This record gives sequence, C-alpha cells and structure tokens, in this order.
Amino acid sequence: MPFVRDLYGQGLNAFGVKRALAMAHLFRVSISGYYNADFISCSGLGGELQTFEYREGGENNAPHLFPDYMKWSDISLSKGEVTNDSDLWHWFRTYFQLEGSGVVKPSFTRNIKIEALDNNNEAIIVFRVYKAFIKKLEEGGFDSLTSAFRVNTVVIQHHGVNAEYPLMGSFNRG
Repeated sequence: MPFVRDLYGQGLNAFGVKRALAMAHLFRVSISGYYNADFISCSGLGGELQTFEYREGGENNAPHLFPDYMKWSDISLSKGEVTNDSDLWHWFRTYFQLEGSGVVKPSFTRNIKIEALDNNNEAIIVFRVYKAFIKKLEEGGFDSLTSAFRVNTVVIQHHGVNAEYPLMGSFNRG
C-alpha cells in the first residue's frame, strides 16, 4: 500500500487510516477464564510452513517443494510472582487430574488474546491464539543474595494464531 504523510507528519495508509508503530513494552494478554494475566513479557508469536520434497524422474535440477502443514511456535509468557495467584497452577494441574490416560481434552484448552497497544492503550494488532494449553510452567528461582523479583515463565502450545488489525476498520485482515 502507498504510504503518505498528513499535515502533522503522521503516517497514513492508502485508505487514509492512521498508521502507528507498536511499542514492544505496550501489550495486554487476556486468557479465557484467567483474571490475573499481568505478564511482563511475551514472545514466540509465529509459525513456520512445513514443506515436503518430491523428486520427479527426469527433473534433475532440483526437487519440487510443496507446502505441507503449519507448525506453530511455542508462546512464552513471563510474569512477576504474585501472592495469592494460583490460576496458572490450577490450569496446569488440570491435565493431571483427568480420568483415564491424561489426554488433553478440548474443554481444558483456553483461547488467548494478545494485544499490541498504542500510547492511548488502544489495540493496534490483536493476536488470537486458539486451543492453547500449558506445556511448561516454571517458578522463578530463589536467591538470598539479590533483591530482584521472582519471575515465573509459562510456555504455551496451541492450535493456531490469527492476527487482526482494528485500525483498518472494514479492511481488517485475518
């Protein structure tokens, strides 16, 4: 899309919608059924399209490559230790309390919304993560020689991510 500037030097796209840069420190995480989603860092949003090779007889230059499936990256969330906050541990332990083989059932997965915010706390980009479950939960360590806060890390696996762009209005991609 062409990029133009308005009178105040703000970026506009071809549809006249104001463009904004997403600052790395301005984000909000919402987990369905989880109220204390005050994370201090989030990484791993993305995926990689897996391919397979097919070697055709008589075609000696290079094998053909075809798309196969999407492999989603693990999402890592970190948060400071909060007292009286056991929601993540409860969600994590839920898998071990299942009857039978302990296979993760759809009712124990949750949807996650990660929003990149502008300076007015309005969403610029919304990432929706589907059928997420905790792969790893790690408590922050203890160290009597430091005054740093304990940081817990949660690694999330999921079944897909969708990106939405609220500022685009009717031209929303997703």
